[in-house]
Amino acid sequence: MAGLADEIRNEPSKRKRRNSIDFVLEKLDAKDRQALIDALNDRSISAISIFRVLQARGMPISESVISNYRRGLYGPL
Repeated sequence: MAGLADEIRNEPSKRKRRNSIDFVLEKLDAKDRQALIDALNDRSISAISIFRVLQARGMPISESVISNYRRGLYGPL
C-alpha cells in the first residue's frame, strides 16, 4: 500500500469538474455552443460581457465561473 505522500503526489491536480458552463453548453445548439467556447477562450471579450449575455438569455451562470474557467480551474472545453 502506498503511503499518504505518494497518494497525494500521484493525485491529478486538474480534474474536470462539472460546473455551470457545462450545463449552459448542454442547452445550446451546436452553433451557439461553439460561439460560447470561442468567447470563453478569447481574452479580448470580458467575462462580465459573457455573463451579461448569458444572464439575459436566462442561463444560470456567474461571472466567477467564467473567470475560474479562464484561470484553468475546470480544464479545457
